[in-house]
Amino acid sequence: MPKLVPTLILAVALGAAACAGGSGAKPPAGGSVSTSTTLGAPAADVAFARRIGLTLADFPAGWSEQPRSDDIHDAAATRQLRKCLHLNGPPARRPLATAESPDFRSRDGASVVWSHVGVALHPDRITRGMNLIAGSGVASCLAEGLDTVYARDVKLPTGTRVGKVVVRRESYPATGDRTIAYQVEVPVSVGNRSVNVYVDVIVVQQGRIDIILTDTDVYAPLPIETSRALLRRMLARAAAA
Repeated sequence: MPKLVPTLILAVALGAAACAGGSGAKPPAGGSVSTSTTLGAPAADVAFARRIGLTLADFPAGWSEQPRSDDIHDAAATRQLRKCLHLNGPPARRPLATAESPDFRSRDGASVVWSHVGVALHPDRITRGMNLIAGSGVASCLAEGLDTVYARDVKLPTGTRVGKVVVRRESYPATGDRTIAYQVEVPVSVGNRSVNVYVDVIVVQQGRIDIILTDTDVYAPLPIETSRALLRRMLARAAAA
C-alpha cells in the first residue's frame, strides 16, 4: 500500500485517473527500467526519461536491485482525492514520457527506494502539476484517502492493525528548479509490537522534467543527505543528456 502514495500524487499532478498514463507493463527481466509511453510522447523523450532514472550504481555498497513490485492503483481513492481537492476538470491529454526504476533495497532490508521520471514537451505542463501538489489541502486530503483505503480495501493479516495515517508537508533543501516533499507516517501494530512505516515522496522539477523519488522505510526515514545525493545524480544525468 505505500506505493499508492506516489500513485495518488501523480494522479493529482497529471490531472488524470489513477490508471491513466501508464501501460501497466511489468518491468523487464533483470530489473531494467520500466517505461510507459503516454499519449504519443516522442521516442527521444522516452529514451531521455530512461537515462535519468535511478540505477544500482547510484547507491552505496550493500544495496540491491529487485524488479519493481506491482504498483497499487485505486481508482476510487483517486476520485476521492480529486474531489477533496476540488479538481473537477478533464484529465490532462498532452504527451508525457515516463520511466520508472526497479526497486532498490538497503542491506538491512528496511529501506526501499525507487524513482519516477516524467518528460513533458514544455515546462508549463510540469509547473502546473507542481502547483497542484503544492496546494494547502493536499496533505489532509491524502491522509483522508489513505485512511479510507486501509479501512475499506486492504486485507491485513490477523492481529494486524493500522492506525490513523499522518501526512505532512516536509521542508527539503532546494534541488533543481523546484522541490516539494511529503512524508506519510503509517502506524502498524501486530500483537504487542508497534512500528511506524514512513513513506517519503520528493518531487523535483528541472525545466520540462519531473523526478519523483520515493522511499519506504521502517522505523526511520531515509536521511536527507542520502536522498539528495540520489536526486543530484539524476539531475546531473538530465543536464548531460
